[in-house]
Amino acid sequence: MGPIKIFLLYFIIFFGGCWATFFLQEYFGIGVVLASALVGLAGTIIPFPQKNKNSYQAIIYTASFAGMSSFELVENIFHIALVSIFGALIFIGLKNYFIGLGGKMGFTAFLSIIAFSLLKVVL
Repeated sequence: MGPIKIFLLYFIIFFGGCWATFFLQEYFGIGVVLASALVGLAGTIIPFPQKNKNSYQAIIYTASFAGMSSFELVENIFHIALVSIFGALIFIGLKNYFIGLGGKMGFTAFLSIIAFSLLKVVL
């Protein structure tokens, strides 16, 4: 699979996880931790192809961390899409780094929110 297809796939998965967490908080009033846990759990039962199953599940779980952001920062679906672009790019960039170390997914989510925040300040 080419790099553009990989990015688009990662973006779609990241967007889905981030949006689902955001949606559970906003429309069902579920707390951020429970919403993230539910999205992460749901991500484990999605029938992804066996070849990259762990990567796709990790992307959903990472995105659920990014979806835990404050509504004052990430206000709408357009913002979620921008966070997801950054998240997918950072996930791809860090894919071969920090292997076996804890905190990689949270760090990736943190970086995607920081990148979005900086873009929001600049624009």
